[in-house]
Amino acid sequence: MTYVISDLHGCLDKWQAMLEQIKLKETDMLFVLGDVVDRGPSPIPLLLDLMMRPNVFPILGNHECSMLLCVQDLPLDTTLQNLPQRVSKGSLPSLRMWMKNGGRTTLEQYLALPCDEKEQLLNYLQEFTLYESVTVKDATPYRNMTRQQLSALKQKPVLKDRTYLLTHSGLLHFSPERDLEDYQLEEFLSDRPNLDSRYFADQMLVLGHTPTPLIRKDQQPAILFTDTYIDIDCGCSFDGRLGCLRLEDWKEFYVE
Repeated sequence: MTYVISDLHGCLDKWQAMLEQIKLKETDMLFVLGDVVDRGPSPIPLLLDLMMRPNVFPILGNHECSMLLCVQDLPLDTTLQNLPQRVSKGSLPSLRMWMKNGGRTTLEQYLALPCDEKEQLLNYLQEFTLYESVTVKDATPYRNMTRQQLSALKQKPVLKDRTYLLTHSGLLHFSPERDLEDYQLEEFLSDRPNLDSRYFADQMLVLGHTPTPLIRKDQQPAILFTDTYIDIDCGCSFDGRLGCLRLEDWKEFYVE
């Protein structure tokens, strides 16, 4: 089975609870649509956990991008104590912006790692992709049917292929005429769709980045389904919930 989750933001306990709930198997695939780090209490332990799971596939979020921008050029033996001497003047604005956006705990936990773990983590972060395309057998028309309703079809449901494009935020300045290779890094990381946003006609876009209550306004945090995109960011780090979606049948999973 194929699962998607997003915007974990250092919430290791919720991540572990979700894995128990969906009962992730070695044959399953789980795509994490960015923003694993920052804001929450355990961003680096969470990253290290993801790194050890071969069937978990991370996609770059704006928070990972900020982290890489600020730490990838630091010597591996940099600590919190010698950091002021190691940061160049040119890097200070980016570092201050990252701290303002919730990066302090991430930085402190990263700097506390041994040098070899820092190197492994940096290599892992640099492997994050900007998007993934997956095709699954689509059972969504049958997901709410009872056994009696299914048997009334007098035949096994025919499962068709459905293609999903997975990105962190959507696609800023989207046009159906643009190839994915034509989008810039920032356009994968900073889109803010609304209820009227439309994307591809032949594939469903799955994204995070924008908590669904900001799109639906005052409704309870829950996965948002529209005609052309699905938003799975349920505001985990903003007193919301962690949401996870199984693509084959659109079954929703939540951790409070």
